Amino acid sequence: MAIVRTSTEWFSSRRLAVWWAILIAVLLLAPGSAVPTVPWWVPASIGGWADCLVHGALFLVEALLVLRGTGGARTGALRQGRWVLMLLAYALLLELLQLQVPGRSFQWMDIVSAALGIGIAVFWLRRRGTGMYSPTSG
Repeated sequence: MAIVRTSTEWFSSRRLAVWWAILIAVLLLAPGSAVPTVPWWVPASIGGWADCLVHGALFLVEALLVLRGTGGARTGALRQGRWVLMLLAYALLLELLQLQVPGRSFQWMDIVSAALGIGIAVFWLRRRGTGMYSPTSG
């Protein structure tokens, strides 16, 4: 008997979260020479913050995928809080691994940016009532 998978199974939040985490690792652990520079059309006031914006955006998407894929409002705040801590630990691990990559360095602002991205995801899911700390979560 053949198992038929629906398209929603192939593109579930959990599966996308794993692939997105791999993409984050590939992007953040690429050698410094492989990292693109800020384009000329980006204002100088933003250009210096481009790295922080990238970290924040990457971890915002990862947090949305992880927290939605782990049950959203159907799971308790403690379990969701553990996922948030794991995402923060992943951000810290990647920063520590960057010490071993030529042309890359450890930066606290990258971790702060990742934490802000995760925090925005938590806030957004909470406001929608579909994530951790929603009124229906336990």
